[in-house]
Amino acid sequence: MAPGLKPIINDPKRSTELSSITGKMNSAIRATRSSDATQLKAQIGVYVAPDPIKFSINPPINNRFTDKSHMGLKHPFLARMLCPVDYLKQFDEDQVNICNNLKSGKHLMTAEDLPAFLWSRE
Repeated sequence: MAPGLKPIINDPKRSTELSSITGKMNSAIRATRSSDATQLKAQIGVYVAPDPIKFSINPPINNRFTDKSHMGLKHPFLARMLCPVDYLKQFDEDQVNICNNLKSGKHLMTAEDLPAFLWSRE
């Protein structure tokens, strides 16, 4: 813990000051996450292919455009990678229906679901 915060945390009279400090800390954390994610998004097309020499993404991902409407669940290769592992078999049988269910929230997709790209081999 930051040494300067301990006296503030332990003093109920300084709760407003503590709220202000933690608010600033949370803002910095959100800005850092946003900045990190923005940097990663621009490189998805470069790193998404498991072996770019042997395998190309179809349709190709074009990183030169700021419009990313063709990404995520709208791209067949990326959609499979983002699909929760529990739905992969269904995805392979009916990609359109599963993607629609994921987009609409009928099938929930949370961080705990571990998308397929985090699993080795299938």
